Amino acid sequence: MQEWRRFVRRGYSLMRLYRKGEDLTNVSVSKEDDPINDMGMIACNPDNPKDQWYVARAYFDKNFELHPDEKAKSFDQRRDDFFDK
Repeated sequence: MQEWRRFVRRGYSLMRLYRKGEDLTNVSVSKEDDPINDMGMIACNPDNPKDQWYVARAYFDKNFELHPDEKAKSFDQRRDDFFDK
């Protein structure tokens, strides 16, 4: 087995909050993760939105921050994006 190596992302990640109790049938969740108690994020592949996986809260907090374009949006814009208006 090859050794682990570090890589830096070139692009961005699309993520949303996990909603407690939501159906995760189509979301890849590691057996070590506990979405109900952890309340992390759901990520998706921008090129294939059906490719989704759970991101643990601690990993997210350590490795991600909101994209500058998203920071510039008003509360109303973020709410409308969230609810697909």
